[in-house]
Amino acid sequence: MASESVELRYEEAKNPKSVTELSVELFRDLVKKELNEAPREVVGSKVKKQILKEINSDHIAPVRLCQILLQLRNPNDPDAGGTVINEGPPEIDAERLIMAKNPFAKGAFGKVFHGSLYDTTCAVKQIPLKEEKDVMAEIRIMHQNHHPNILGLMAVAKDDRHVYLVMPLMSTNLKSFLRGKGKTYSPIQRCDFFSHILKGINWLHNQNPAILHLDIKAENILLDEHNIPKIADFGLSVYGETVLHKTTVGNMAHMAPEIMKVHPFGPAADVYGLGVLLWEVMIGYEWELVVEQQAKQQLDRNFSLKDSAHMKCLFNAIKTRNFRPPMSQSQNWPRSFTYLLQRMWEEDPNLRPSLSTILEDESSKLYFPYIRDDYVVRLVNSKIENDELGREFWLKEFRENPEKEVPWNSFVGRFCKFFQLKAGTELLLEGLAIALNAESDGVGRGVTLDGFACVSKAFGPFERGTGTLESIMDVMKHPWMWTTIDVNSAVQNLQGQDAGTFLVRYSTQPSVPFAISAVTETPGKGKGIEHYRIFKTSKGNFALKVADLENRRFGSLVEVMEDLGVKDTLKLAGPNLKNLSRAQLLFMEKAENLGYVGSW
Repeated sequence: MASESVELRYEEAKNPKSVTELSVELFRDLVKKELNEAPREVVGSKVKKQILKEINSDHIAPVRLCQILLQLRNPNDPDAGGTVINEGPPEIDAERLIMAKNPFAKGAFGKVFHGSLYDTTCAVKQIPLKEEKDVMAEIRIMHQNHHPNILGLMAVAKDDRHVYLVMPLMSTNLKSFLRGKGKTYSPIQRCDFFSHILKGINWLHNQNPAILHLDIKAENILLDEHNIPKIADFGLSVYGETVLHKTTVGNMAHMAPEIMKVHPFGPAADVYGLGVLLWEVMIGYEWELVVEQQAKQQLDRNFSLKDSAHMKCLFNAIKTRNFRPPMSQSQNWPRSFTYLLQRMWEEDPNLRPSLSTILEDESSKLYFPYIRDDYVVRLVNSKIENDELGREFWLKEFRENPEKEVPWNSFVGRFCKFFQLKAGTELLLEGLAIALNAESDGVGRGVTLDGFACVSKAFGPFERGTGTLESIMDVMKHPWMWTTIDVNSAVQNLQGQDAGTFLVRYSTQPSVPFAISAVTETPGKGKGIEHYRIFKTSKGNFALKVADLENRRFGSLVEVMEDLGVKDTLKLAGPNLKNLSRAQLLFMEKAENLGYVGSW
């Protein structure tokens, strides 16, 4: 449609009564024309994309198209809608919102309901109309700060009683997560999780002027369906590097001492709150769950959270007596981590690190990736014991995500390079895959740190060349080797078998690489299943703590299992299991034509 036909109706468009009669298509054409001709200093590329996305929406109102057109033509005219294009979120008719009857959460200024807009599931924050001015900063912050870890704003609506903020619906909040699925998170996963929160607040602090959240707590950290945290509830947020409130703001557990003292405060106030939240994320629960018991020990043995005088005492202790979440030796946290917490909790805000220092300054001891790395090293060292090359290999190759399952094709190439293996070791590597309980086809199960540590304990320490792989192959070719099955699975496979039938499996006990599970028969009692641990000595030999065998030492697992004394003492007749182990099935498939199939 020619733009001239729209031009003729431009004056008419200024009249709201006639706007609804205009053709949306005609107005879209004119807005696009003005957008293409607008100088870059008036409309930047980012804003241009936002405008195009908005005007191409099927639900855009003619009034909004008119508003955009007026702003494009008169960017400095207040009567044309302001000096900033698309400064606020899309405004919609409140009647289009579908809301649940009862709220599922409450924020600083309103209640939050499940809702639907244009057949899209959402969350709707309902705020009394009289408090509209108080939430303008919240609306502006949510709309203008596009960051993966900040909850965005989809739209705003208003009726004669309320203002409605329409937001993406999240799966849960951090408080519920810590009490549920978060319990299974390892320290490294918790560090990775918390780094998202740090990045979101750091984004706010780096705006001009800085944005202070001031209400950091687990309830205000929401999680999407992938458990990625989103910072929410900006009802108490303010702009500025230095702010002074006449009263305290926030919640006591995460409130910085300078706010309690009603002193000027800045971004360091959020750093303090984040320090408390970091403690909660790493320990797995909120401070409030243990603060009463802690106060009884440190402040007053009769302390009660229900007593207002005691609460005032707690408030003053946090404010001036360095009362902070408890840290004990039992938590076994790296020194670098406890040092970071202590710095974030400093009473003097000038002594607290900035989030830029924590996230970006590689020369600082407080650099968060270094603290995460301390957890990585600690984890790998605790899993792979007495195997220097094994630890070095895993840290060198998989330091970034040490707990992540590694596809076999990715693992084997790195393994061969590190341990200097040459061509012709394919069959030995198949034996390693069986020992690791991995699928060498590159499609199925990969290699895990726990699996590698188990093999290291059983066959290590690893050495360069083929020596370790040959030891592994020497075991994997035997039908009695069942690798990674647990006690219950061993019992299930042995039930109904003849006396003397047995299998060998990995053991989960420290310094116990293997265990023998065998069917026994006792006169008068019948059949049963016994388990015998095979220990590894400090010199690398194997031993059984069984009568008549305690003083015996064996050079390998195969020596143990082939020893006549062991057979007689434990009354082992042979594997003879009705079911073949996965190791044996795979070995037969890969190696029976190469002369590696063994027998009892």
